[in-house]
Amino acid sequence: MRLRPFTHQLPKPLLPLMNRPFIQYLLQYLKSQKMKDVVLTLSHKAEEMMEYIQQQPVSDLSFLLSVEKEPLGTAGALKNVEAYLEGESILVMNGDILTDFPLHELIHTHKKKKAKVTIALKEVDDPSPFGLVTLGKDSRVRKFIEKPTEQEWAEERTINAGIYIIDVDLIGKIPAAQPVSLEREFFPLLIADDVPIFGQIFDGYWLDVGSFSSYFKAHRDIFTGKISVHLSAKSKDGIWIQERVKIGANVELNPPVFIGENSVIDDGAVISEYTVIGSRNTIQREARIEGCILHSDVIVGEKARLRESILGKGVIIESEVLLRAGNILGNGCVVTQGSIFPASF
Repeated sequence: MRLRPFTHQLPKPLLPLMNRPFIQYLLQYLKSQKMKDVVLTLSHKAEEMMEYIQQQPVSDLSFLLSVEKEPLGTAGALKNVEAYLEGESILVMNGDILTDFPLHELIHTHKKKKAKVTIALKEVDDPSPFGLVTLGKDSRVRKFIEKPTEQEWAEERTINAGIYIIDVDLIGKIPAAQPVSLEREFFPLLIADDVPIFGQIFDGYWLDVGSFSSYFKAHRDIFTGKISVHLSAKSKDGIWIQERVKIGANVELNPPVFIGENSVIDDGAVISEYTVIGSRNTIQREARIEGCILHSDVIVGEKARLRESILGKGVIIESEVLLRAGNILGNGCVVTQGSIFPASF
C-alpha cells in the first residue's frame, strides 16, 4: 500500500518523519555529503513544496526549483532542467529515500571506471517492488528489470537504489517535453547503445519510504539506531521530548517514545514502545497508545486504545475508542465515542 490518503493531501517529501518533514532528512543528508547546489523537480502539489523550501532554508545549500505542469518522469525531469546543469556530471536522487550511503565513494567509482552513468545498488531480501539490476564483468550493468517476478530474482537480489551519477552530456539524448523514465526507458536505451553504465553495491542503510510498511519501519529504525539522524528533541533513556510538553500525573512512558512540542499528556495515560506523538497533540486521561504515529494537532479521548496505526493531522479520537493495528486515518477524520476498528493487517 502506498502513502494515500496522505499524498493526496500533501506532497510526499512533506510527510512527517519523527515530527519533521521527510525532505529535511534528505537535505541534511546531501549537506553532510558536501553537496552545495540542489535542483528540486516538483510536480504534485508543487506550491506547498515551494512555500516550504522558501520558509525553511538549509544553510550551505542553494536551491533551484523546477515546476512541471505535467509529470515528466525521472528522465523527463532532468531534461526539463538541462539548461541549468553545470559541470561534467551530476548526482541524481529520488526524493523518498532514507539512506547513509557515502556518496564520495560513488563519485570515486564513477571517475575510476570512466563511466557515463554509475548507479548505487542495494541487496534486498525481496526485489519485487523495485528495479532489479544485473551486473556483468567488472560491475558493468547488463540489464534492468522493473518489478521483477520471483523467477527473475531467484538468484540475484541487487536493486537500483535510486541514486545515480550521470554525465551531463547524456541529458541531450532524452526526448524533450514528454514523460520519460530513467529506469524503464533511458538506461536500457543507453545499454543498447553500449554506453558504459556501472553499478556499485553498498552495505549501508537504505529504505524507500514509499509505503506504509516502510514508513513504520523508518520510524523504528531511527528509534533503534539503525540509521543516525538528527532529532530536534532532548532525549533521556530512549524518550525524546521537544519543548513545552506537559505531562500529567501517573503517566507511563515506555521507551522508545517521541513527543512533539506543545503536546499535552493527561493523567494516567500510557504511551508505549515506538510511538511518535506530533506537535500540539492532546492525549486525554487514561488513554493508551502503542506503536502509533500521530501527526500534528491530534486529540485522543479518555480511555481510548490505539495500536500500531497512523493518525493524520487534526484527527479526533473520542473517548473509549478501540483502534486495532493497521488503521490509517487521513487528515481531519473524527472517530466517535466507543467505536471499534478491527485490525487491518
